[in-house]
Amino acid sequence: MKKSDKIWRYLDFTKFVSLLENRSLHLARLDSMGDPFEGSYPVSYLRNRQLHELHQNEDQRYKLRAHIAISCWHQNDHESAAMWSLYLKSDEGVAIQSTAGKLIRELFANCPSDCSAGVGPVRYIDFEKDEPSLGYLGAALLKRKSFEHEKEIRATLYRCNENDGIDGVAEVEPSGLDIPVNLNNLIENVYVSPAAPKWFFDLVSAVVNRFDCEFPVNQSGMTRHSPLY
Repeated sequence: MKKSDKIWRYLDFTKFVSLLENRSLHLARLDSMGDPFEGSYPVSYLRNRQLHELHQNEDQRYKLRAHIAISCWHQNDHESAAMWSLYLKSDEGVAIQSTAGKLIRELFANCPSDCSAGVGPVRYIDFEKDEPSLGYLGAALLKRKSFEHEKEIRATLYRCNENDGIDGVAEVEPSGLDIPVNLNNLIENVYVSPAAPKWFFDLVSAVVNRFDCEFPVNQSGMTRHSPLY
């Protein structure tokens, strides 16, 4: 991952307005993501290594998830038709485009004092066979191979002691964490859904102006027609 890599978040309109209103980046607790493999260690990794208590008690395999909050981004130089379809339930949505470097800067600048921060690419593995090299919190950046199309860059905040792990440390709230950010420093562009009508583009533009945001609002490039020759 390079700091110049373009990253994207695809949001419905209500979540986009919430982002502008609260001027904060929401990070969901890892165990709320709906994937039972999120934050867990591969079977072979547990079998072959003594990883604190994780090899002794299967329940410990999942304990880290309650101490980690994440924000998921898609890494791509361009818009993704697949991401528009996957993450929006209607045509009334937007994609915010940033860079890995801007996300790193804002996350680390505003990280709560009781958390540690990280940003990195997700690795897609076979949880039954693969044995990746990773540290104590490396499981937070693993997903199954069936999700490879997501090309995910993940921001993480975690509550643990570097030496003692999660013992005695409060869990992340079930609702997740909201981290104040400077949106003008984080966001480079906003793109309106390719299938959205003009009135929706105008609405997004007006809302962005109302919140004194400086980044441009663009119609999705996927709506442009190729020139005829």
